[in-house]
Amino acid sequence: MKRTLVICFFLLCGIFRLHSQQDTVKVSLVIEAENFNQVAERIRNLSGVDVYFAASWFDGQQFSGVFQNTTVEKILEELFRDLPINYFRYDDKTIVLTQNNRIYRELPDGFFGVERLDTQGDSSANRSVVPVQIPVFVNQEALVETGEVETLRIGRQVSGDTRTRYRISGYVRDQTSGDPVSDVSILITNRGMGTVSDENGYYQLMLPPGLNELETRFIGMKRVRKRLLVFNDGNLDLSVEEGVQQLEEVVVEADSKRNVEAVTAGTDIIDSEESKNIPLVLGERNILEVATALPGISRAGEGATGINVRGGRTDQNMFLLNDALVYNPTHFFGIFQALNPFVTESVEIYKGAIPVTYGGRLSSVFDIRTTDGDTQEFRGEGSVGPVTANLAFEIPLKEDKSSLVIGGRGAYSDWVLQALEDEKLNDSQASFYDFIATYTDRIDDKNRLKATAYYSKDRFSITSDSLFGYSN
Repeated sequence: MKRTLVICFFLLCGIFRLHSQQDTVKVSLVIEAENFNQVAERIRNLSGVDVYFAASWFDGQQFSGVFQNTTVEKILEELFRDLPINYFRYDDKTIVLTQNNRIYRELPDGFFGVERLDTQGDSSANRSVVPVQIPVFVNQEALVETGEVETLRIGRQVSGDTRTRYRISGYVRDQTSGDPVSDVSILITNRGMGTVSDENGYYQLMLPPGLNELETRFIGMKRVRKRLLVFNDGNLDLSVEEGVQQLEEVVVEADSKRNVEAVTAGTDIIDSEESKNIPLVLGERNILEVATALPGISRAGEGATGINVRGGRTDQNMFLLNDALVYNPTHFFGIFQALNPFVTESVEIYKGAIPVTYGGRLSSVFDIRTTDGDTQEFRGEGSVGPVTANLAFEIPLKEDKSSLVIGGRGAYSDWVLQALEDEKLNDSQASFYDFIATYTDRIDDKNRLKATAYYSKDRFSITSDSLFGYSN
C-alpha cells in the first residue's frame, strides 16, 4: 500500500513538472530582417508551439530582435509592440493571433448589463461599481466592402483597458495639394455625434469601441465615408477632393419669329398646366389667380372682386374667350373664375402697348383660348369640391380631323344653406353654373374652323330684399 502511494505521488509530481515546463518554455532567438512566416517557423522548431495567423496581416513587414532565454509570449509581445496584433494561448502547443481584438475564454462580468460590485468592506454603502472590459463584437454582414465605403481597424485591444471612449484624431488635407482643409464637418452618423476640423485641418473625436460610421461634409468637396472598427486610441488622416456638382440639363426656348414679326411689350402667357401647381380654392383651380402673381397685376382688395393692372380700375380690363367678350369673368363674387379650367388652354395677357385689334381698353386684355380637343380618343376629366362640381369631355368626331369639347360646372351651395339651423337662411340661394362647348374642324393644313358656345348664370338671394344675379 505504501509503495502504491509513493508511485502515485511521483507520477503526479512528474505530470505537474511536465506542465510547468511546457508553460514556461524559454528559447533563445536572433531575428534579422525576417518576415513573420520565417519567425513563426523558427519558434515552432525551437519550442514546439504552432502560431496561427493570416499572412496578409504582415505583407511587406520585416522583424528583427535578439531574445535570450525568453518565453514565446514575451517574444510576441515585443515583436507586436507597434502593431495592432494580439495573441491567444489556445493550449500548450497552439497560439492564435488576432487583428486588433482579443479572444476571451469567457465573457467578463457586466457584459450583459449586470454590474459587478466591489464588496470589500463591512458597509454596503461603501460598495462601488468595478469597471470591466467589454469585448468588441461586430456583425460581419455590416462589414461588406463596397467601392464607396472602406472599413478601417483602429487600435489594439489591451487587456485590462476598461475605458468606454477612445480618442481618434488626425488631419484633413486636400488630396491634390496636400494643404490642410479647415471647417470640414466630420460626422459619426450611427452615433449622432461629430466635430469640425480647425484652421490646421486637425480634428479629434472620442468614440465608443466597435463600429462607427464616419462621413465628411464640406461645400465643394466630395463626401468621404468610412467604417471604423475602434479598439483603442489611434490616428486617422482624411483626404478630401474637389467635387463637381453636375446639374440637370437646362433648355432655353424662344419664339424667334415672334420678335421679328411683332414686338409687344408687357405681355405674359399663362399655360393651363401652370394652374395645377397653385393652391386650390374650395377644390377649384383658378387660372386668373396665377395672373395676380405676375408683376403689375394685383387684387382689387380684401373681399373685393376684379383685378387691377398697373393701377387701372377693374372695369378697364377686357376678357376675351376665343375672341368673344366676357363681361364678368368670375363666379360667386370673385371666389371662382367663370371659365372652366379643364377646357382652358392658355391665357395671353397684354399689360401695355395693347394691339389696336383689341380696341381701346385702358388697362389690359386677357385673351383666353380653349383647347381644341383630342381627335384620337375619348377623354374625360372631373372634380368634386366642397361646394362645386366640374366635368369636361373631349369627344373625337372624325379621326385626325374634328372634335368636340363639352364642359359644365355647378355649385350646390343652396343645399349647404338649407342644411343650416338658421331659419332665415333656409330659403336663401347662392349658386352658379356654366356650360361651354367647342367644336374644332381641321379643314386642311392651312384652314381650320372653330366654334364656341358659352353660357353662365349666377344667382344670389339671402333675404327677400337682397337679390342679385347676372349671366354671360
